[in-house]
Amino acid sequence: MDPQDRRFVRDSLYVYRRLLEIFPNYVRAPWVQKQVADNLQRLGETEEGFRAYEALFVHYNRTAPWTKVKASEFSPERVEEIDSLAAYCLLEAAKYTYAQAGGNLTKVREAADKFNCYLDHYAQRKEAYEINMKLATIYDKELHNYDAAWEEYLRVSREYDQDSYRQVAAYQAVLAKFIALQSQVNLMKRESSFNVADISVSDDTVLSATSNGTVASGNYSVSVLS
Repeated sequence: MDPQDRRFVRDSLYVYRRLLEIFPNYVRAPWVQKQVADNLQRLGETEEGFRAYEALFVHYNRTAPWTKVKASEFSPERVEEIDSLAAYCLLEAAKYTYAQAGGNLTKVREAADKFNCYLDHYAQRKEAYEINMKLATIYDKELHNYDAAWEEYLRVSREYDQDSYRQVAAYQAVLAKFIALQSQVNLMKRESSFNVADISVSDDTVLSATSNGTVASGNYSVSVLS
């Protein structure tokens, strides 16, 4: 960008920000906020630009106070248009955060939170299916939160009309649940009086343990509490 164009973008950014400061209830405020975010990115201030995207979602999604107040002035079509813009901006912010994580688990968790937020607000949108599968995979393969992965894989396999991931999600849900349960078993081996017991999994809720070594011999049933 040449200096003249850069100056023009900076001047425009200033005007858009001042407009929102002076007239926060302006009917086209969501689109003005979008211009703020886009101009920041044109200036190379990418991180701040995506924060502005996220701010657009926070301030103008369907359940935000601004939108609730303005709903009486707008047609249902206009409310849907604003909410679609908010959904787009949240999803772009989530994707950017994930792309920038580079294996940093704090950033991966931040991205997962944003994908979760998207699913909480926009589970009926067509993009939700792909996002839900991505979230399940993040919990499974990167964060190793197998209980959360199990829940998300189950949701993918059960709650959508699309079926391209249905079988693989169901299979991955079983694996995630098994790993989560096995982790509980391993924790019991380390921290309980069954530390030298031979423990096997019988189902999701009951462990069978046959003791040997230094603990009293016998058979035990141990309930695993969630």
